[in-house]
Amino acid sequence: MLNSMLKSKKASAAEAVTHGFIAGMVEAAYIILVAIFFIVAEAVFPPSSELLVFGAVALIILFVFSAALSLILIFCHPLNYLLAGKKAEAKECLGATMLTLFGAFSLVMFMGITLSNLKF
Repeated sequence: MLNSMLKSKKASAAEAVTHGFIAGMVEAAYIILVAIFFIVAEAVFPPSSELLVFGAVALIILFVFSAALSLILIFCHPLNYLLAGKKAEAKECLGATMLTLFGAFSLVMFMGITLSNLKF
């Protein structure tokens, strides 16, 4: 019985880390989509255009939507673990999400610095 309890604890911890990793990757993918939207929006709503107000409204709506979606992606699984009384899994899940996002940030920064130093 003790052996099965230890296995379920490990499986639960691995599951928490997997949930965190997936949440971090989905959040990073969503951030990429938002960045693409910014590039497209600059062409659609140029600063000198009379349509600028629509761009501002679209940006604010996207900001509110992004805040809600990010809240769900980053904190949904850790909160579920916490409410189930699994504090360790909640910490591991949130930590895996933050570590994944930091890894994505580091990769983008490394690529940007490397590409900016290349002479074409």
